Amino acid sequence: MKLVNSQAYKSTPEVLAAEENLLSHIRFTDTLEQHDTLTISQELMENPARFYQVAETIVGSNYLKAPHEVEWIQEANNSYFESVAPLWMDMHNPHSLASWVLYFIERSLFIQYQQNIWGKF
Repeated sequence: MKLVNSQAYKSTPEVLAAEENLLSHIRFTDTLEQHDTLTISQELMENPARFYQVAETIVGSNYLKAPHEVEWIQEANNSYFESVAPLWMDMHNPHSLASWVLYFIERSLFIQYQQNIWGKF
């Protein structure tokens, strides 16, 4: 299975195997609109050490280490979360689908944390 454009995104066999493993546990599902939700299999999440191992193999050891700066932007006809990219994601470089999935998982966790623990939003 080809997961990335190998011309633009240089990787290793270990990282590609971890990406394939992660993506085999992810489903794009529908909540409010078509394909607006990432659903993660219970099998992957019931073993946090395994999940972290897969994530760190793909994006490095900074995964989930520093909180995102997240702001709730509310405009007249539009509301959305705006966040700064995590330490491990350089937006100037190409990324695989798996690294984008990990970015959105991390972003969602920090939004939920700030909303439900800090009461920020």
